[in-house]
Amino acid sequence: MNRALLPKPLGLLVPVVILFLWQGLSSRGALEPSMIPSPGTVLAAATRALRTGELARHVEISLIRVARGFLAASAAGIPAGLALGWIPSLRALLGPLLHFLRQIPPVAWIPLFIAWFGIGEGSKISVVAYAAFFPVLLNTEAAAALVSESYLELGEVYRFSRREVLTRIIVPGSLGPMFTGLRLALSNSWRALVAAEMLASASGLGYMIVLSRELVRPDVMFLGIAVMGLLGYAMDAAAVRLQKAVAPWT
Repeated sequence: MNRALLPKPLGLLVPVVILFLWQGLSSRGALEPSMIPSPGTVLAAATRALRTGELARHVEISLIRVARGFLAASAAGIPAGLALGWIPSLRALLGPLLHFLRQIPPVAWIPLFIAWFGIGEGSKISVVAYAAFFPVLLNTEAAAALVSESYLELGEVYRFSRREVLTRIIVPGSLGPMFTGLRLALSNSWRALVAAEMLASASGLGYMIVLSRELVRPDVMFLGIAVMGLLGYAMDAAAVRLQKAVAPWT
């Protein structure tokens, strides 16, 4: 893994301390193993799941679902946000409907998405895309609407076409908030996906957690939660890295 994606040594201090305290309390019998297994037990569960390939299978399936839903949301949210931010009349027309829709939790749509798209991949990807769409849309819209008037006036001085205004002023000026929206969308994608996999799936990390609860396997449950956190952290760090490469001025 790229060193840029790894936390700084100081950032590791608190997690390491928590692990030591957790292990110490578990060793002294202060924690009920059926409720909070020890770190060693969770690590053993991880070793078994890696050896059998079960963990890799669930991770791959969840990552594919997140990627497809997130990319669909980004492909729709970025141009829509730019249009709404740049065209006040369009914002006035569609703004109320979009703000109404974003108040509805993605989980509330799961029964309808299952009815529309079936219990397969379509319903899960739709939930992820819905959850990821609004952070991208709103951050991009706000950024495009707040681009400095002086930059727009400069474009008029140089006789930029509308396309040039968009590509040379609006988009570069919106990249910082846009990436913030993308990072929020990634987090929302994971939350929505886990809910969808818990309610209607036979694979993925959310399903693994639900199954481990039914089998009374708290070690596997903790493993699934930890893997989701690590994957989410890595994806967010990669987004930050991409932002620095694409838009170093933000």
